[in-house]
Amino acid sequence: MNDKLCKLLTEASNLLEECGYHDKSKWFLERINILYNEDNNSDIFKQTALEIKSVLGGMGSFSDLSMIPEPGSTISAEQARLLQWDLSEEIDDEICVLLKNPNGS
Repeated sequence: MNDKLCKLLTEASNLLEECGYHDKSKWFLERINILYNEDNNSDIFKQTALEIKSVLGGMGSFSDLSMIPEPGSTISAEQARLLQWDLSEEIDDEICVLLKNPNGS
């Protein structure tokens, strides 16, 4: 798997964890594990990448969640919202690149 995508998905998982979305954080970690163990050309990789892409935007999606860090968190609510938006865009962009050119990135 692409290191950049792994890093971005890990950041998204960490953000979800900081904001109390433990089940959603776990979901992202499970997808990282699937991607990590698959070749970028495999059908499983492509299916999982599209699954991740589908949860990034729209109602009830990653970008739609109310990101309010739990007490004792290392980030503010404003930082969490900005990071959420940035990660949504960056993950989507990286998946698009990988799906168009699985051998390149």
